Amino acid sequence: MMPFRQHFITYKPSYQSYVILADKSTVPCLGKGIIHLTLGDKQIILHDVLHFPHLRNPLLSVHCLHWLQGCSFLADNSGSYLSFPNFIIPVDDSSDCIIPGRPSNPCVTVDFDSRLFGSVAAVSDNTRFRASR
Repeated sequence: MMPFRQHFITYKPSYQSYVILADKSTVPCLGKGIIHLTLGDKQIILHDVLHFPHLRNPLLSVHCLHWLQGCSFLADNSGSYLSFPNFIIPVDDSSDCIIPGRPSNPCVTVDFDSRLFGSVAAVSDNTRFRASR
């Protein structure tokens, strides 16, 4: 999920979805598209990224990444890591799971197309309250 519209390379407006936050408020998804990011020192392309302007920071769903072939999140006593097919990025888990990153200029280092492996449009939230929605 990306809060900043200017970082989308492609963009398709969508006004029919939302996410429920921890305080049970809802925020609308205004669209989705493709973005380029630099995570650690690696540049990646993400497809089907949702635009939620009410967020303060971009959010990368580990749940959605695990559906992409070759991706995983690894955590043990030695640390936490986000694993891609060609590289591994250390995750700072000292206070929260944070990956240093920034939007980047277009590049074609790694291309993850979620349409080939499943949809990332199903945003994961706290499913314990699904029945009451």
